[in-house]
Amino acid sequence: MRPAAAQWQAVGYGSDPVPGDPDVVAQGGSDYLAVADAIVGAKRRLEAIDLDGQISRAVDELLEKTGDVASDIGKAEARYRAAGQALTAYAPALRTAQDDSATALYRASSALQASDSANSNRQYYLTLAQSETDPASQLQYTNLAKQSGDDADDATASVAAWRSQIDAAAATRDAAAERAISHIQEITSHDGLKDSWWDNWGKDLLEKITDIAGIVASIAGVLALCVAWIPVVGQVLAAALLVVTAVAAVINAIGNTVLAITGDRTWGQAIVSIIGAALCCLGIGGALRVLAQAGKEGVVVANSSAVLRSTNVLEKVMTPSRAEKIATQINRIASRQTLADGETMDTVTAQHIMELDPTVLDESMRAWATPVDELENGQLLSRVYGGGPNGSTEFGKSYSSRMPDEYHDPAETLGLPKESVPDTLVRVRVVDASRADITRHALPYEGRIGGAPEYKFPGGEITPDVKGLEKLDTVKLSLP
Repeated sequence: MRPAAAQWQAVGYGSDPVPGDPDVVAQGGSDYLAVADAIVGAKRRLEAIDLDGQISRAVDELLEKTGDVASDIGKAEARYRAAGQALTAYAPALRTAQDDSATALYRASSALQASDSANSNRQYYLTLAQSETDPASQLQYTNLAKQSGDDADDATASVAAWRSQIDAAAATRDAAAERAISHIQEITSHDGLKDSWWDNWGKDLLEKITDIAGIVASIAGVLALCVAWIPVVGQVLAAALLVVTAVAAVINAIGNTVLAITGDRTWGQAIVSIIGAALCCLGIGGALRVLAQAGKEGVVVANSSAVLRSTNVLEKVMTPSRAEKIATQINRIASRQTLADGETMDTVTAQHIMELDPTVLDESMRAWATPVDELENGQLLSRVYGGGPNGSTEFGKSYSSRMPDEYHDPAETLGLPKESVPDTLVRVRVVDASRADITRHALPYEGRIGGAPEYKFPGGEITPDVKGLEKLDTVKLSLP
């Protein structure tokens, strides 16, 4: 899997500089070669037609047409074979360029972290030197600050060097693509495969269809990103738009490929559209599943969220029937959350809803009704732990993007155990978001509501040998 866009942005790239799927390109090459082989067989059979010496004007014309067709498809065979050979040669070059760029990215990211750390140390020692009255100690801190500054400069230079390696990998990919394009154009520019209907109107019609499909794919893709944030119906609308995007992208790719085969567009355009269509189709299965389930649990969860958002517990008297309704809605959304292996979910009772302070209840309900954001590298998370012999430990699995002091009753919204009152907060920075195996709302626990954003990592993520998370500090905590 290619690194996420955020990882490339951390070292100064707007997106993946070497995008694409080598497997898709290689399969496309194999498919073109298979078509070329089929054309050879068809041409051989046409040329072998024998009418047992029959002589007539009709037979003569039939044999003449057969020869013309055999000649034309022979020219097409050369184009398909050239395309297949070019794509087959390009695929391993793309794979190597992607491997090299990914390796350079990870090295550049490590160097960037080292630079940030060294700069922090430099500032720390400079502060100590400025406040120190003993000359010897002051000199020591000044020297340490200088050493940290040198380390930061070295790390910055290393980042630049690895960025150059990424640029070199992209250049290697571009050169391979140009070779593929040149190979195809060398064949297609001299084979004489043209016909009047194509030149007169066929090419123009296909170009229009292809371009319109490309525009539809782009617009639908952007709209899918926009509507995904709309409460209640956003997920279903986004899924439908993603299906439209994928279909339009496939039409665009087919059109560009046909136009490239006939020499009316470049193979660079065709390759880009093929890769784009492949990437769009990667998510179409999930989108179709979302649409298929729209009348089932997807809409149930969306409607439950809408109920929670519209229930104003701060202005209305809490009655047993309202408490029962709120508990049912929270349990319904919670039941759709991802569970870890062997994990079970507690439920919220109407009695507990009745007992809660309205401000705390409103806070948890709003948390449940707000989608949990996808995790990104560089994001800050926190974890509360401790609280006696039965309390949790620092190296646990659950972290939240919200700090405890943002809640009136963090124990309630974070879904913490009732038997212990955690007394310590650890703050961490995400260095590899892909290691988070579950993203969800905090589940109800021992009657508490939960609802806060929760990200679960494998245990021990902030130990020195595993770098899913980077520990920043720990502080004492006093929860209500």
